[in-house]
Amino acid sequence: MAATVVLVRLLLPSTVGVADRGDGFMMMCRLGLSNVRPWSYEEFTQFIFPQWVPHSWVGEACPANSDSLYWFSSPHLLAWLGQLLTPVLGWGNGLDTRAIAVVSAAVFGLLLAGFVVACPGRLPFRLLAAAGMTAVVSDSTFAVFFVSPYPQAALFLGLFGLFVSLLFLWRRDTVTIPGLVGVAVAALCVFTADPQTVAILPALALALWWRPSRTRVGASTTLEAFGKYRFIRRITATIVIVALTAGAALTLGATAHKDREAQLYNAVFAEVLAYSPNPEEDLAWFGVSADFARYAGTSYGTADSGINNPNFEQFTTEVTNLKLAGFYLTHPERLVSLSERGVLALVRPQMNYLGHYTQESGQAEYSQDTRVSVVSKILWGLGSAPIAAFGLQLLVLVLGVAVALRRNVGLVAVALGRTSTIMVVAAWLLFWNVMFSQGEVDIYFRMLGPTFLTALCLPLLPMLVSILVAGRRP
Repeated sequence: MAATVVLVRLLLPSTVGVADRGDGFMMMCRLGLSNVRPWSYEEFTQFIFPQWVPHSWVGEACPANSDSLYWFSSPHLLAWLGQLLTPVLGWGNGLDTRAIAVVSAAVFGLLLAGFVVACPGRLPFRLLAAAGMTAVVSDSTFAVFFVSPYPQAALFLGLFGLFVSLLFLWRRDTVTIPGLVGVAVAALCVFTADPQTVAILPALALALWWRPSRTRVGASTTLEAFGKYRFIRRITATIVIVALTAGAALTLGATAHKDREAQLYNAVFAEVLAYSPNPEEDLAWFGVSADFARYAGTSYGTADSGINNPNFEQFTTEVTNLKLAGFYLTHPERLVSLSERGVLALVRPQMNYLGHYTQESGQAEYSQDTRVSVVSKILWGLGSAPIAAFGLQLLVLVLGVAVALRRNVGLVAVALGRTSTIMVVAAWLLFWNVMFSQGEVDIYFRMLGPTFLTALCLPLLPMLVSILVAGRRP
């Protein structure tokens, strides 16, 4: 049912998605595909062009072919399944991104069924909770990416899959190896969808180590056996954490040196110096010549950026991520300003420069889909007082901890409390990674992960309150 709801809102009465701004080509060319669209950037960003046809790319025409990690990524898996499904649905050869929507909706339906099974409470409560989750995924901020060549569809499904896998991990009185593996698989899907999400690794380590074993010690269970059980489970959890760390390292290692250099450049010039009352003084703190102050406000890809300065090597030598973190620790007022801009991007993602409709829909250029936007409107309202978004997350965190500590509500409810706590911590880690890595450059796209996790707090809040008020399963 949920999969049908998502598909209907995406494909009827007219298809909605997100226009490709060029990023999609980098993914689709690796599948030997070319988009059927106008050549002008202005024209092909006004509408969506779902059809990608077979094409042979040679050499630098598709430079991303050298990225071998892509072939093991969750976005590639969705696109590959969509490519198999496209001719079956009568949409021609190659790939129609509407087929990605069909695959994504089916995956979401399966994950939601798992959520209903793992969710605490009686069936009406669980179905109502599932409706809340469906409202989030179906919202115009997120669902339109299901009909697009972007990796965000895999990111959203991965994050929701991680949420469901954590529920299953903790819903029994023992933590099983399959449960740990399920969390690991979901986490790797998230990492490969967006490398910046490796920032949530500490939250996952906390999740796997948060009482990784729990059993009843009865007459037939000796304390010695119980101790061995706990040891084995903790060793297993540690192995999974190490495996996730290795996966995160591979994901980051696959990021080109130039990409990491661009992130650091943007974090300093497009964020720190752009909002600095004294750029020369800030550059002196970093150990960089004051001559670079004239590049304040530029980004790595602009023609007037400082990468063309003959002394640019001084910047790459002196400035590191650790030094950037030290700057904000010694300039807390700048950290507050940074967080305020980040929260606005978190709750008010604005990508009006990319159309959501096809040319045949009759909609105007750059028209935005607002057919299902209840969640978007709530988040937008939180932007009126940026502290409110943090307050929502903090409230869910506190309630999650409170439920996790209430043994009388049952193991399944405790699992929901723990999972809610971990997801809020993950949202915070990802938020600050986004802000520290590049600042405001392309902030709305990069903030979609934290925005999705924040949106999940909306249905989680009444669920946690209901459990605490009822004092038992609601």
